[in-house]
Amino acid sequence: DPIDMDESLYSVEYDEGHPLRKQLLFMFGTGFDLSSIHIVLATEGYSELMSFCLSNFSGWTATMELDVVRISTYFGHSTIAEMFLSEGPKTLLSGASDRHSEAILGAGEALRYRDLVALVERFGSPSDPIDVLESEKDDDDDEGLSESLVVTVLNGYVRQTFDRDTDNITTLKTLSFVVDKLEYSHDEVLLAMVLITRKLHTFTEIHCILDISKNVINMMGLQPIHRHERIRQLCEAVAEQTIPLVLFGNGAENIDE
Repeated sequence: DPIDMDESLYSVEYDEGHPLRKQLLFMFGTGFDLSSIHIVLATEGYSELMSFCLSNFSGWTATMELDVVRISTYFGHSTIAEMFLSEGPKTLLSGASDRHSEAILGAGEALRYRDLVALVERFGSPSDPIDVLESEKDDDDDEGLSESLVVTVLNGYVRQTFDRDTDNITTLKTLSFVVDKLEYSHDEVLLAMVLITRKLHTFTEIHCILDISKNVINMMGLQPIHRHERIRQLCEAVAEQTIPLVLFGNGAENIDE
């Protein structure tokens, strides 16, 4: 039988320590979910195989195409990304604007500052559902969170996906660009911090968001008293994620940290 893109490579398994699992969109996927052919090829950067599959294999879906774009820009596999971003004779199932947004989200979450700047200049600033995410109040909506650029960038800092020679949680170079370019309000940035804090599960991550919070407040010249409601929500989110760790422990870390 011919190979279908819906099949999985069962010999490949990305455990929780793999960089792919640091992305909000794939963080809570099962090993089976992440063994799909398109995900493996995009993650490993197999550009020639990706080109062959795109031209010869059936079973492609719009979602698969978008996954490939996001993963390839996240890992810096530009050859694969361009297969889906450049104009050409091929017919793709996903919308061009959706592919452009996924490319920006992938580069943003990896804190690839130069790639992100180039993509935003090329395709423009993507829309951000940050306000909708608050109104829905669904803490389990990982896919919704992964569509917000400011949330994914903050996730990149928390998961420490950055290249220390380019960016870090002190300089916040990528976040500063995103906030200025897309003109996020102070309230939206603080909301994004609240939302990402609710996804933290280790003391290291919580320490990191606290450091980021201090640096973000300084970067924006924000007076906490003027945003006391958001600051309260952020403190509550930190407490909600910390208390279970104190009570029940964290197998990977020491509570005394």
